[in-house]
Amino acid sequence: MKRKPIKWIAWTLAICLLNVSCAMFHPEKLQKEDGYYTRHYYSCGPDAIQDALRELENQWVPNKEISREIQDNGNGRRAALTLIHYNALWITWPAELVKYFRDRGYKVTTTTLGALSAKDTAIVLLKGRALKQEWHWITFPTNSKEEIKNYYKIVGGPTSVMKVYKIEKAAE
Repeated sequence: MKRKPIKWIAWTLAICLLNVSCAMFHPEKLQKEDGYYTRHYYSCGPDAIQDALRELENQWVPNKEISREIQDNGNGRRAALTLIHYNALWITWPAELVKYFRDRGYKVTTTTLGALSAKDTAIVLLKGRALKQEWHWITFPTNSKEEIKNYYKIVGGPTSVMKVYKIEKAAE
């Protein structure tokens, strides 16, 4: 039983040491302010949430405020993934996005891009080339369906719509 932790630690160190993108080699990427990772402040998750709030409430909430609320629920997975790549601090997990809106009284449901009408608000998770770590949150109708479907084609890659979260006021 003792070999498993040693083996896990050895593999983790090997991956990190062989990977120049590991946060151990880029401590400047782990910058914090009041205990929050600043790199997450201006990532696409808080940006998409900010756009959705503008669509839903005509309200502007600073990215920093959105990011801090997301990070208040924990950074364990983000921090662990920095052993593979320091850009992991940009990640906003789908559950974090859903929780953010549900905590504000919104109903969040999954749907398809094609099912959205012009009056709907949704946040869409896109995937480009996996080896280039291309993942992105984007908001509809801030961005058109065409812009969303072709997001990564600008740089010559495919765009896959992974999840569509429709956000609407919950019935009172």
